Amino acid sequence: MAKKLYDILGVPETADKKEIKSAYKKLAKKYHPDLNPGKDTTAQMKEINKAHDILTDDKKRKLYDEYGEKAIEADFNEDVLNSYKYSWGSQGGSNPFGPGQEWPFGFDDIFGGMFGGGMGGARTQGFGDYGSFYDQYQPQPEKGQDLNADISIDFMKAVKGGSETVSFMMTGANGQSERVTYDINIPAGIKEGQKIRLAGKGGPGYNGGPAGDLLLKVNILSSPVFTREDMNILTTVSVNFTEAMLGTEVDVPTLDGSVSLKIPAGTQPGQKFRLKGKGIVTPKATGDEYVTIKVTLPKTLTDEQKDLIEKFQETLKA
Repeated sequence: MAKKLYDILGVPETADKKEIKSAYKKLAKKYHPDLNPGKDTTAQMKEINKAHDILTDDKKRKLYDEYGEKAIEADFNEDVLNSYKYSWGSQGGSNPFGPGQEWPFGFDDIFGGMFGGGMGGARTQGFGDYGSFYDQYQPQPEKGQDLNADISIDFMKAVKGGSETVSFMMTGANGQSERVTYDINIPAGIKEGQKIRLAGKGGPGYNGGPAGDLLLKVNILSSPVFTREDMNILTTVSVNFTEAMLGTEVDVPTLDGSVSLKIPAGTQPGQKFRLKGKGIVTPKATGDEYVTIKVTLPKTLTDEQKDLIEKFQETLKA
């Protein structure tokens, strides 16, 4: 059949390479044996691979468009095809039976007339039985599709790093959803939305190619104590108004435990103090921790406390 390969891929004769490759990928997903457990789709896949290989090769496609299946039988040997064309000089170098039409005689008939008797030894040097091309054809291997999934990890695990066991639902090769579990390494300082690549855990490869990768998008759970700003850690510590006025020492939580921080007299609400090197630590950088002071006021006062504050207020007016 003149345009059988186009029919196999379901594309028009005018299709460009992009259209052909797109059609091939869709059919490969549909008929790949690895994606069809329990079904024998080997024959369909061979046809699809054959069509893809020829129609994405400019030279092979040109010869196929002109000579059809005979070009495949001759393994796209231009010497053989040109010798035939020259023997039909009045046809302008074209297949006298039209593009892709069956020839009424074989190569032995043609070369028998030219050399006085068959192909002889030449037949075993490249003009043999090309009917086995279909079985001998070896398509190019292609990497499988990369897959994506989301995982959630604890705030402290994200900043400190370490191993983590993650489990989530994925669609398997059989089209069914299944739960998968992996032990993965979390690098210290990983950021929200960053991806961890698990090589070879994605979709199956095509034609013996490697499997794709699994890309895990990281969602970091919030912390009740810390927030993050790039490589720095932020936290808030409360003191009462007398401690802010007179100064004090407070315990401040850090990623490595509590440390003592001296609050000087006259500290203002919202004032920040830096703990150098107490932020996120990675092999490439070290951040700091910033402590914001929150000044709390009593909601109720005793009579004695009111008198003292009023006296203090009078001193401010002096």
